[in-house]
Amino acid sequence: MAETGRDIVQFVTVAGLSLMSTLFVAPATAFAADYSDPATVTVGDITVTFGGGTALLTLPDVGSTLTRTTNTAPFTIFEGFSYSDDFGTELGWNVNGGVSVPLEGAGWAPDAISLNGFWARIDGSNGFTCAGNAAPQVNCLVTPLVDDPTTQQIGGSLGATSIVSNADRDVDQWGTNLELRWNIAAGDASPLSGTYFAFGPDVRGIYQDTTARMDASTGAVITYDESLDSTYYGAFAAVGGSFTPPLIGGLWQRWGLQSSFRAQGGLYWAQTDYDGRIAHTAPFPGGGGDPSGSLSLSSDDVSFIGGLSLETRKHFSNRVALSLKNDVEFYSFVPKMSYNQVDLGPVDITGGGRVSGTSIDSGSAFSLRSALRLTIGLGPDSLYR
Repeated sequence: MAETGRDIVQFVTVAGLSLMSTLFVAPATAFAADYSDPATVTVGDITVTFGGGTALLTLPDVGSTLTRTTNTAPFTIFEGFSYSDDFGTELGWNVNGGVSVPLEGAGWAPDAISLNGFWARIDGSNGFTCAGNAAPQVNCLVTPLVDDPTTQQIGGSLGATSIVSNADRDVDQWGTNLELRWNIAAGDASPLSGTYFAFGPDVRGIYQDTTARMDASTGAVITYDESLDSTYYGAFAAVGGSFTPPLIGGLWQRWGLQSSFRAQGGLYWAQTDYDGRIAHTAPFPGGGGDPSGSLSLSSDDVSFIGGLSLETRKHFSNRVALSLKNDVEFYSFVPKMSYNQVDLGPVDITGGGRVSGTSIDSGSAFSLRSALRLTIGLGPDSLYR
C-alpha cells in the first residue's frame, strides 16, 4: 500500500481514538460541554462490544499469463488458466468490536457516538495442469507481464510436456468508522422501535496476496507473486431500528430476544496498488526466452458500498447482552487484473484474441460476515437500574 494511503488510515484511526478518549476522560455521569446555544451534552453509560465469527468474500478470479495454445500463427488460445477461482466458496474468519457512548442533550447534538471496526481473513488454494500435445503440437506458453518487442520472452513447455501449478491466495478485509447517531421517534402504529439515523467517515480495505509456483515437465520452474491492495475512503449514512419477527413474535418475547436491522450505504474513493513479479529458472526450450520481470500499477476509482445487517440479541442482565449478527455488503468496485498474453519477438504471438498489456480492471463483490458478539456496559451499577 502506498505511503500516502497508510498516512490517511493512521490519521483517521488516531483521530477517532482521540475523540473517544476525550469522552472517556470525563466522569461517566457528569461530563458537560458548552456550545453557542445553552444546550449541554451529557455522557451516559458507555458500552463495549466485541466478537468473532465467519467471513465470505466473492472476489474476482486471479488469472494468469499462461495459455494452452497452438505452436503456429495465429496462436489461438485453447484454454486460459486462473491461479485462484471460485474464491466466494472459501470460508474465513472475522473479529469485530466497537465502543459506544450515548449522549443526552439538546439542539444539534447526536444521541450517541461510536467507534467501530472489523478485520476478516480469508485464505484459499487452487491448482491446475496445462497439458501439451505432440501431434498436432499444442504448447503451454507463459508470456511476460510487460512485453519487450525487441526480444523473445515467452516461457513454458512445448509439445507433449506439461505445466502443473499450485497457488495460495490470502485476503485481508477490514474497516473502521466513526459514527454519529440520532434517535428517531417511531409512530404509534409503527412495528419498529428504537429507530435511528446515523452517518460518519469510513475507511475500508481489501488487501490480496497471491503466490503461485508452476513446475514444467522440462524441469523449468516459473513463480508468480502478486500484491493487490485497495483502500476505500468515504462516508456512509444508515438507518436502523428494532422489530419483532412476524409469526414468531410470541416466542421471541417468551425467550427475551430482541431483533434489529440496519441498512447502510456510502460512496468511497478506491485507491488500488498492484505489484506483480514473474521469475523463470530456465529458458524456454526450442529457442524461446525468459518471461521474468516485474510491474507496478495504481488506479483511482469510485465505489458504492452498501448493505444490510440483522442482529438478534439476548440480555442476561441490564449491562450484559449476547447477540448473533449477520452483515451482507455489496462493493460496486473491486480490482480485477487483466494479464498480458502477447509476445512481440521473432515469433509474433499476438493473434487469437490475446490480451495486450497488463492492467487493473474492475469487478464487484459481495461480503458476508456472521459473528457472535458480547456487549458489556461500563460505569457504576446506578447507570443500569
